[in-house]
Amino acid sequence: MREFSEEEVWKAINYLGKEKAPWPEGFNIAFFHHCWSIVKREVMGLFSEFRSKEVFKKSLNVTFICFIPKVAGANDINKFRPISLVGSIHKTLAKVLASRLRAVVDKVVSPSQHAFVHGCHIMDASLIANECIHYYRRTNHLGILCKLDIEKAYDHVFWEFAMAILEKMGFPSKWRS
Repeated sequence: MREFSEEEVWKAINYLGKEKAPWPEGFNIAFFHHCWSIVKREVMGLFSEFRSKEVFKKSLNVTFICFIPKVAGANDINKFRPISLVGSIHKTLAKVLASRLRAVVDKVVSPSQHAFVHGCHIMDASLIANECIHYYRRTNHLGILCKLDIEKAYDHVFWEFAMAILEKMGFPSKWRS
């Protein structure tokens, strides 16, 4: 909940990929690296405004969505992956907030999960499944592996419940909003 420091904003800018184009008429992260001495006052003002008002100008949240086919000849919406081209300032703000959240995520996320756990990567579950298959083939043991498709898991979040849990865990209303 503390004020945003120039150091943590600069650290987030340095972490993000420099050459990724945020959107057709947006500035990439390399621009902020090159012109930081010129734009840092305005950027820090935006962070300060976000902290005090808990919102930012709608133009910062403008996003272009591109649909990338998952398979050749895709003709159904489920066969496309939406890619969001978010502006650099929005990405920087998200990175700073994520860095702050990292300090408490171990208390919020179960260590048995494979996502959002320090030291775990999104591919860990796939690698473990591959090792299980390899083990069963090598030893001729009988077994069943079940793959669940949870591609829409985050599409069905019951937000009232999620907010109630965050409140019980001590997250202030300003953070939750």
